[in-house]
Amino acid sequence: MIKEVIERGNFSPMAIYYMDLDYVTSLSEFRRILGNVIKERKKRGQTENLIVLDEVTSVDEWWRVLKFFLDEGEFKDDVIIVSGSSTLGLTKVPEKFPGRKGKGKGIKVPTLSFPEFAEVLGHKREGLLYDNSRALALFEDYKMKGGFPKSINGNRDARGALIDGILSEVYKHSRSPRIVQDILYSLMDKIPSAISYNSVANELGISHNTVREYLDFLSDILLIGIAFLKEGDEVSCQKGKESVLSGSIHITLNL
Repeated sequence: MIKEVIERGNFSPMAIYYMDLDYVTSLSEFRRILGNVIKERKKRGQTENLIVLDEVTSVDEWWRVLKFFLDEGEFKDDVIIVSGSSTLGLTKVPEKFPGRKGKGKGIKVPTLSFPEFAEVLGHKREGLLYDNSRALALFEDYKMKGGFPKSINGNRDARGALIDGILSEVYKHSRSPRIVQDILYSLMDKIPSAISYNSVANELGISHNTVREYLDFLSDILLIGIAFLKEGDEVSCQKGKESVLSGSIHITLNL
């Protein structure tokens, strides 16, 4: 990406700052890094800069430091790109920047849907519409591989990488791997039928509030999607709901 913006002439190489924050352990260290960037930026005399903060989610509450500098008027003409391996650490952050995003936008890169999966493997959508047997065979393949790039490419560590990624989110946000596993197994038995928090709670012997909390968590990390029951023109958030496993998960997932 950085090479591309240089080749396009969007930014001078001297106006680009890339920081890998994977090993930054504290907010004070992160603040010093951004402070040094500000000093260097002023020294170079560049008014518009590209600042890339990679693996920013490894720093707990990283947004506090960035918000401080934004409130101080720094970076007002700069483009800041933040990325990280914690989905929840990024998806919830825009709530902390009201009125400070300028022309910026959030870009989500979800796993591939089935039509996208088919297209990547060289199958045209129109052709599959008229070839039911080929479409069903391809869908069986999708059920086993999902939309996870490593599994599609046949990487040997795809399953382990996916599970490690899920467990990383689980531990990072103080959730129980056992409850996550039990809820996922319960959902697999019930989808695509409408379910309720109570039905899952009664089966697992936990409270419906715990089920709600964990389903919200799984939705936030893009592992499942939740569709609320619609009756006529009314959408009910209290009655039955459907949970849909996203393409990132193997049907045979075993945490």
